[in-house]
Amino acid sequence: MLHLVPNIEESSCPTIDEHNVDEEKQQPLEQPCSEFYVVREGETMYSIAEKCDDPHIWLWNPHIEDPDDVYPGVVLRLNLNYD
Repeated sequence: MLHLVPNIEESSCPTIDEHNVDEEKQQPLEQPCSEFYVVREGETMYSIAEKCDDPHIWLWNPHIEDPDDVYPGVVLRLNLNYD
């Protein structure tokens, strides 16, 4: 069986912009909301929903069973055009 592995450099995974880093804390600055959002330390789906103005965040992320149980690195889908 042949398994194809995507080239990491060509992957569309979210990345941290080197120029968008807080020099004192050596942490990325505030992450903008886009179609895909990477959870950061201390965030919950509730805080991300409020921050990104997506009250229906749970609809787009059925893989998350407990909205309080998300951890850094989890990728969430957002719908920023939902009315």
